[in-house]
Amino acid sequence: SKFLEFFLRKPCWEHVKVMVAVGELNPDAEILKQRYKDQPRVQLHVNAKNMEQLMQDADYAVTAGGTTLYEICATGVAASCFAIADNQLEIAQSFDDRGLVSYAGDFRVDPEKTMDKILEQMSQAKDPGYRKDKADKLQKIVDGKGAWRIAQALISAPYQLETRTKG
Repeated sequence: SKFLEFFLRKPCWEHVKVMVAVGELNPDAEILKQRYKDQPRVQLHVNAKNMEQLMQDADYAVTAGGTTLYEICATGVAASCFAIADNQLEIAQSFDDRGLVSYAGDFRVDPEKTMDKILEQMSQAKDPGYRKDKADKLQKIVDGKGAWRIAQALISAPYQLETRTKG
């Protein structure tokens, strides 16, 4: 919510529409609904069932540095991330070190600096070539077929166990 307000006040981004996705348990969901119901630049999605499609429709994503980063990889959308909890620091920094997702900092330590860094990172993404390069790198990390591979392994597990015990 803080970053959204910060972003909407920046004149150089006034042509950009923003999709915001929050879970139904987000304590600010109702406040966000009321605050942005008449804001044409903001599309609010609460408990979205189509997150993959929302990510694919985006030119750029801004997210906290948790497991959502793997969803970012699968969809190939260029992104900035930030930390809001200790368990996000290592993964966010790791993704940045590998050139996958740009890490903007720890929001708890310096929100203003983190938000400025996100806008700086977003400026790079105005270039379609930059976004294409990021998409290619991201999709090499996660192909979105992990659940299928796990299901295949589980299906074949009884057969493998059976053949081992007979031999």
